Amino acid sequence: MNRVDQRIGKNIYYNVILQLSTMLLSLLSTPYLARVLGAEGLGAYAYTYTIVQYFVLAGTLGTTTYGTRQVAFSRQNIENLSKTFWNIFFFRIILTSIIIIFYIIFFLVFPSKYKILFFMQLIVLFSNQLDISWLFSGLEDFKKIAIRGTVVKIIAFILIFPIVKKPSDIWKYTLIQGGSMLVGNLALWVYFPRELRKPQYNWQAIKEHLFPAIKLFIPQVAIDIYVLFDKTMLGAMTSASQVGFYDKAEQFAKLPLSFIGILSTVMLPVMSSFSGENNIEMSKKYLFRSLQMILLISIASGFGMAGIAPQFVPWMLGEGFTESIAFLIILAALTPIISISNIIGRLYLIPFHQEKQLTISVLCGAGSNIILNLLFIPKWQAIGACIATLITESVVSIVQYSFLYKQIDNKLLGISIIKSLIAGIVMFFVIHALGLARGPHISTTFLQIIVGTIVYISILLLLQEKAILKLLKSVHQTALKYIINK
Repeated sequence: MNRVDQRIGKNIYYNVILQLSTMLLSLLSTPYLARVLGAEGLGAYAYTYTIVQYFVLAGTLGTTTYGTRQVAFSRQNIENLSKTFWNIFFFRIILTSIIIIFYIIFFLVFPSKYKILFFMQLIVLFSNQLDISWLFSGLEDFKKIAIRGTVVKIIAFILIFPIVKKPSDIWKYTLIQGGSMLVGNLALWVYFPRELRKPQYNWQAIKEHLFPAIKLFIPQVAIDIYVLFDKTMLGAMTSASQVGFYDKAEQFAKLPLSFIGILSTVMLPVMSSFSGENNIEMSKKYLFRSLQMILLISIASGFGMAGIAPQFVPWMLGEGFTESIAFLIILAALTPIISISNIIGRLYLIPFHQEKQLTISVLCGAGSNIILNLLFIPKWQAIGACIATLITESVVSIVQYSFLYKQIDNKLLGISIIKSLIAGIVMFFVIHALGLARGPHISTTFLQIIVGTIVYISILLLLQEKAILKLLKSVHQTALKYIINK
């Protein structure tokens, strides 16, 4: 295993710890929150959080991804790194301060029954203003991000149960969520690299970051439009309950993406480094390997989530969320679809300065999403939002793949996808039958996951899929190395 592979493996390890803690704490708190706050309470939180994210987007102006890339470019020279960091940081401070003023005017003037929640969500803006996780991502120092994130999420989890006890406590839940984000981002300053120079800024240099950041901001705006617009439209055109049903289904459908996204998070600075060195061969090698591995995992996750949905939702969310079952089955297809655009966008288009192509793809998605939501939501409510989301994400992935297909071995990738689809379909029918036989229960879900994993891997081994062999070998080597080091 070469040094690059070792570095990637270590960073994936730390990100897995963070995502595992996030997933487990969410799964443990969700049944309680669903029953205490109900679909309307959770829908109100999701709706106001969606609105504040538009302001977060305007305040950060694409500098999170841009900052990670620029730090990766300049990390070999401490002087350049210091200038890059402080100029981007002060740029964010100035912009978010302006946006915070606009947000305060918004929730004071905008007529809404959720004024108190909008006020509490103000903490999210302050949190993003002080966020420097992009510095540690660019330095590939994911250990500190993982430790900070895990500790803060555990504290927030513990606070929920004694404080949030009835539907009217939704403002307390909002405060806990926003406060934990703020504390977590402040905690990263404790780890601030000592070798970086003292705060310094240059107005000309700050302005020079404006247009490159905007190049990444435009596609980010488009992405957020089609990611957030569905809940915004549902909240405006239907009810908070419909938002709650849809939000929970989408949350669980995208749960595997938190793990799949680990690879793109870890690989972005690596691919940016290859780009800076003009190392085309290495970039193609790791791009294909990443895409192949992610599709292998995401196809399993999509079929798996659809298979467990009828038995998973009732015990997890309660009988009041029955409508979410159909939504989850539809949205389960998002995992492999979004995975494609996630890998291509973050590991190919962004590191290699193809912002134009990225912008084209996400603008196609944003346009599709707005039109489809306006057509489907009035007719079918949350089901319409599900269909619109699937079509939108498919459009984005297809357009992005059209920019990439000449760079990879499409035949080999196609064969790998067909084998994964065969294994996924067989797995789906097995775990679906198992669920029907046992009924809704936590033990059923765990058994379905275990059986489904065994079936999926076994089918791929029978089909002699090389990617699964490489994955199992990599896991074995990592585990063996860990045991030896211990």
